[in-house]
Amino acid sequence: MDETTKKMLTETYELTKVNHDLLKKIDRRQRYSMYWRTITIIIAIGSALGVYYFLQPYVDQFVDVYSQVEKTFIQFGTIPDQIRGLKK
Repeated sequence: MDETTKKMLTETYELTKVNHDLLKKIDRRQRYSMYWRTITIIIAIGSALGVYYFLQPYVDQFVDVYSQVEKTFIQFGTIPDQIRGLKK
């Protein structure tokens, strides 16, 4: 093997080592990014479920009050009919 070929082969080998190291770093960063996104999504879903569990009694109470108010307004709507029935 002549000198120029040997030199080119050595340079190619060095570049290949550097390229391999960079690819390993990129792969490691992608893996960590995927883990971090997964953990973030799990925390977000867990927080939403926790808030729902904590606020459920208040939501139920609000729905009950709303249904009672709705029934009261329906009863107010029947008052004119009841008054007309009394006049007859």
